[in-house]
Amino acid sequence: MRALLAVLLFVTLTLPAQAEPVSGYAFLDDSTREMQDDEFSNPGMVTVDRGAELFHELRDSEVHSC
Repeated sequence: MRALLAVLLFVTLTLPAQAEPVSGYAFLDDSTREMQDDEFSNPGMVTVDRGAELFHELRDSEVHSC
């Protein structure tokens, strides 16, 4: 029984260390990767740019931008 617990403990502690995280970018099609890499054709970049503008906007009533 102790041997089984020792093996389970060893596997539990070493298994996560061996697994490398994989980005979701690796699973995308080539066309989707091209769209994400190009800032002009990526529809999400409009929102990112607007968020950057809002983040850096200082209002008179506030000390910090966010």
